[in-house]
Amino acid sequence: MADEVASQIADVSDAELASVTQTLVFQPDVSADDRDRFFGQVQALVEDRARREWPGEDGSGISIFVRADYPRQAASALAGTKPSADMVGTDEPLMGRLFLLDRNASQGWSGDLPFADSGELIEWLTTLPFGSSQVILVYRSTSLMIERANGAQGGMTRKESIRAKLPPVTREGLLEALNHFHMHSVLTPQNCPDGLWRVGHAEAYHTGPTPEVSLQAQLRTFLTAWFRGQLHVDRETTTEIGRIDIALLIPPSDSSGGLTYWGVVELKVVKSFRYSKNGNAPVKVGLLTNARDVAKGVLQAHAFRTNRGCAYAVVEVYDMRADKKVDPREHAEVKKVLPTCSPTPDIRLTPLFGSAQQAREAGYFPPP
Repeated sequence: MADEVASQIADVSDAELASVTQTLVFQPDVSADDRDRFFGQVQALVEDRARREWPGEDGSGISIFVRADYPRQAASALAGTKPSADMVGTDEPLMGRLFLLDRNASQGWSGDLPFADSGELIEWLTTLPFGSSQVILVYRSTSLMIERANGAQGGMTRKESIRAKLPPVTREGLLEALNHFHMHSVLTPQNCPDGLWRVGHAEAYHTGPTPEVSLQAQLRTFLTAWFRGQLHVDRETTTEIGRIDIALLIPPSDSSGGLTYWGVVELKVVKSFRYSKNGNAPVKVGLLTNARDVAKGVLQAHAFRTNRGCAYAVVEVYDMRADKKVDPREHAEVKKVLPTCSPTPDIRLTPLFGSAQQAREAGYFPPP
């Protein structure tokens, strides 16, 4: 990667450029919205502490992180707060404390929690001026992060386990990440990104205006947080041989050289209806069209992997059809391209449902 661009930057050596690119694996997804960005940064912070066995902590078991546009102003409502910054680079205790931080969770103000019970803490938060702000409760004993995106008085919007070990950068590790994303981020309209489903018509399986783009953006944000410190996730990578949705780059094992391509994920959506603008009726989509889209994805993933020397490629086919009985991967349009793609990318059919009830009826149970 460094060799491709080093000659275009005056007075910058290959080694310097390579060193800079290696830091990308630690950076947040700056294209993510503030809510996802904040959650990912808090997750990175607490998982780093968990991997180091929670240095500097006493017996306290709860910490609270609140996203504040103006942390100093929010902190003025509390007594005994003090500035906090660069917590990833320190062993500043987290448990038993409230943090009012910017969207990057990198700086703000903090103070001691007045209670040890989570119920009392939530009730206390609702009385404060920032009670409607995004809040994340971290529980050390159960290794859980609970998000209330609409404030302490709102319901739980996300729950994640705090991982004490880094996820493996392997085929199996990537598939585990994709499975987690499927179940927690896109399985039903209740937890999926905007643009995926047509508002008010998900149960009829009408796709939204930007299903592929919405999935792509959300998956990049998710994988960036999941593999923080291990992989850099590029979106919409375009080369001389075409475009790929998600490219995964890995730093060298010996810290010399720049990032290299490790894997690719090509996203495809098969659907019953295509979105129509201006309130027009959605257009029906047949099996042949869906199968051709899948075949195109297989060719794209194979070409990019071959061109960039990637170890792994997967075609993630999100199934937004009302009738999922026929597998588009078994269609002749797909089968005829497989002999030209050796080794063949993994081709996964990932079902999405128009409601939680439909998901349960199909044997998929949305996380609580």
